[in-house]
Amino acid sequence: MAYLISFSFIFIVIGIAAFIKDKELSRKFIHILVGNWVFLLPLFDSYLHALIVPFLFVIINTLSYRFNIIKAMEREDDSKGTIYYSVSLFILVFLSYLFNQPMLTYIGVLTMAYGDGLAALLGPKYGKTLLYHKKSVVGSLTVVIVSFIVTFLSLTYFSEFKLVTILVTTLLTALFSGFIELVSENGLDNLTLPIGSGIVATLIGSNFSSGLIIYLVFSILLVTYAYKKKSITLDGIVVALITAIILYTLGKAPLAYALLLFFIFGSGVSKIANKVKKKFDPSTQRNYKQVLSNSLPVSLLTLVSSYTNNPNLLLLGIAVFAGATADTFSSELGTLTNQKVFSPLSGKKVPKGLSGGVTWFGLLAGLIGSVLLSLITLYDYGFKGFIFSTLLGFTNSLIDSVLGITLQRKYLDENNELTDKGDGPVVQGLSWMSNNKVNLFSLSLTLILGYLILH
Repeated sequence: MAYLISFSFIFIVIGIAAFIKDKELSRKFIHILVGNWVFLLPLFDSYLHALIVPFLFVIINTLSYRFNIIKAMEREDDSKGTIYYSVSLFILVFLSYLFNQPMLTYIGVLTMAYGDGLAALLGPKYGKTLLYHKKSVVGSLTVVIVSFIVTFLSLTYFSEFKLVTILVTTLLTALFSGFIELVSENGLDNLTLPIGSGIVATLIGSNFSSGLIIYLVFSILLVTYAYKKKSITLDGIVVALITAIILYTLGKAPLAYALLLFFIFGSGVSKIANKVKKKFDPSTQRNYKQVLSNSLPVSLLTLVSSYTNNPNLLLLGIAVFAGATADTFSSELGTLTNQKVFSPLSGKKVPKGLSGGVTWFGLLAGLIGSVLLSLITLYDYGFKGFIFSTLLGFTNSLIDSVLGITLQRKYLDENNELTDKGDGPVVQGLSWMSNNKVNLFSLSLTLILGYLILH
């Protein structure tokens, strides 16, 4: 009966929208009303059972996007917003089941449905002052206000938090939701806004403390300074702050501060002799893909550790950040030397700046980076923990180099030499293997290796 009512409701909404002549209005009609499906969740015996609804709509919306089946909800551009919408519903329902926190889904989905939906209607009509990505002040304020109302009501209904906890959490979530919607484009806000607002509100409210607030303030000041120094993009800030909240609330303070140390160290070395490095990589700002590739393995590990209560997993998380630091030090500082750049496998000379190529100075820099980050382990895990983190971190830089030289896509430049960037055909490596994916794979392999060593 729950499935029947759910699908009937959604298809009735889509059917009504088909009679609305204004294409944008029909899309937003679906966007807003379909979000009310969350009020049908109590009909299901478990949130786990409810997952089938958004899962099927991931498939339906993907087919509709590709073949333009449901014309009332499709845009004329290449935005995958409808797919992101159903994916975010699936993720939020799953997280609510995992954490046993129903408010996570309600906050995320309703903020997306009403906040983003009304902003798209009111912004173009009344918003004359534009902020970013051609989004208006009116639209952004709409998201903030809706998020505040939705979060406050959800926390009040589902939790027994103190009033001060509810108010502070609500305010932080509302401001962060407005920021997420502002910097997201191409329909990506249908993914980032609901997941971001749901996670932020739930984790901050459930783990509210003065230590968390101090950490958040410090993190915000840090990424703001980094943005002014062009070390991170706005979408990178979104991922960085969500990651910081996850690590502090589900992990422990040392792991959370290891993230900040990695960011500080990485941003610092990336600014050294910028003119030299720009010859090989003009972009020095970390975008959301770069931040995600360096933080996703530890975020997932933290999620697992919150259920197993295994302190070794948190040590492993710090070691993975040591690995990310080692790789950053090695690649960033390695380009500053005139030493021979060689393949870690064959020892043969490769072009300077080519991913996977190493120098003895770069390897030493990687070891130093791993040592610096691993110092944070001494207080909780002692000298053995420090050695473990240092060696595993340095090993990651070697794994990253091997993957970079063998699997990362390569092109030929005008001098017929291998390069990481180009518009022509891929002459070496896998066409889909970018530098960000190499980082993600190397850190994941390092995590698996460290887990096997600890167990």
